[in-house]
Amino acid sequence: MLKNIIIVGHTNAARIFFAILSKDPQINIAAFTVHEAFLDADQLFGVKLVAFETLSSRFSPDEYSIVNGVGYGNVNRNRELTYLAAKEAGYPLFTYVHPSATNLAENVGEGVFVMPGAVIEPYARLGANSVVCSNTTVAHDSIIEENCWLASGTVVSGGAHIKRNTFLGVNSTIVNNIIVEEYNIIGAQTLIAKNTAKNGVYLSRPGEPHRFASEDYARYYLA
Repeated sequence: MLKNIIIVGHTNAARIFFAILSKDPQINIAAFTVHEAFLDADQLFGVKLVAFETLSSRFSPDEYSIVNGVGYGNVNRNRELTYLAAKEAGYPLFTYVHPSATNLAENVGEGVFVMPGAVIEPYARLGANSVVCSNTTVAHDSIIEENCWLASGTVVSGGAHIKRNTFLGVNSTIVNNIIVEEYNIIGAQTLIAKNTAKNGVYLSRPGEPHRFASEDYARYYLA
């Protein structure tokens, strides 16, 4: 059965979700929508772009579902507000797990978006309105609460608990049975081996230039 959806947003996340969903023959993307103040065109990728304020008069909540295409800005609060606004307007949130993802989760919440190549192991739980990007692993018995964003290559180890509105950066790793508190930002390639504090920011040391030029390094260390 063809699923009729509307994507909220028109920036990076919405564009990426569109590219993924538009390949699925069982999905009809009827429109993009943004708040009227951000409406700067009448279409995107050949699809209607309409004001959110007029959405329910044009697309019945009984026939269309919402895909939350808002990114992780403001520690995922922007996504959360969009989710709540869609619910208030009476729209169901569309839950999508890409066919190439492995999904053995115990529970996948409303409005979750799982991208290609992700692995969700047995007994894991994904909270509503969360995003799991490509090549991410959510291991057995782990919990991802609502409004989280797991960037590409993230590893959440077994039994870990990621609390609400947390952002996990590219290739970050959460050790087994660790608690990552709510409203955390975990930077790219950061290893979390201890429980974190609420509203915490955890960043690994960024790449720094080596004392040797690349030609010398290659000669002495890569020979």
